[in-house]
Amino acid sequence: MKVSSNKPLFTVSFRRRHILMIVLILIAAGFGYSIYFRMFMTLPQQAINTIAELSQSHKNQKIIVFAPHCDDETLGAGGLIDRATKEGSQVKVVIVTDCNKHKIGAIRKQESLSALSTLGVLQSDVSFLNFPEGQDKDKHTDQENIQMKADLQKEIDDFKPTLIVAPHPRDTHADHKMIGTLLQQIAADKNLNNQIIYYLIHYNFLKYPSPAGLKPDAYLLPPARLISFTDSWYKLSLTSDEENQKEEAILKYKSQLKMTNPILHRVLLDFVRRNELFMTNGAN
Repeated sequence: MKVSSNKPLFTVSFRRRHILMIVLILIAAGFGYSIYFRMFMTLPQQAINTIAELSQSHKNQKIIVFAPHCDDETLGAGGLIDRATKEGSQVKVVIVTDCNKHKIGAIRKQESLSALSTLGVLQSDVSFLNFPEGQDKDKHTDQENIQMKADLQKEIDDFKPTLIVAPHPRDTHADHKMIGTLLQQIAADKNLNNQIIYYLIHYNFLKYPSPAGLKPDAYLLPPARLISFTDSWYKLSLTSDEENQKEEAILKYKSQLKMTNPILHRVLLDFVRRNELFMTNGAN
């Protein structure tokens, strides 16, 4: 009987070096993705259940909110402000810059007063420190930095808050970063770390907040790169009424919501979410 010598059309032959190469490629791909996620991505929506609820009381407190610009106080903490004023707390808002980079500072200040009135804040409880907008900390003189820190400290000393709300020191906007860093220094100097929480507005423009745009049913979650063993993130879950009230306040910023600037329009509406997000230095 004659045995056929025809070879199969396809053969699969894996040698050890091939297997090793595939394993190395998979490891490299996984490592590359982990670096990409760590550097650029925000935690997925499902991770909201891993973030603890903010424990500070909002009832009959004295709360001071620092905002680099007109609108940051509402974007970062509008829900907190609304709840606090309804629960009998006095809320003072300090807007640090003159908001006049584009020569519409007076309009923007009026928008903040209108938005904060919607959230229950009295006009007499809003202060404007009028430092120039758009300044980089590295370009400030030592005297300017000393003056800003002194003015921030004076606001805290005069008001004697039970809770301080400040911009995140690692926010990627220069004004936010500078003001957040100075307030972090004050908190450390005065042993106020258990009384200060930080909100984040700018970080990785394409990926934070995620998903982008008006997503009222979505959650606000922190960038993966800002997760650490020394800081803790907390959520403030908002009721439907609180979320709607915050959106109404955001809509007062008409100069920022003009469709001639669709990117800024999107950024403001990014913060209409089912929660607000705050970081503390260490567990509170």
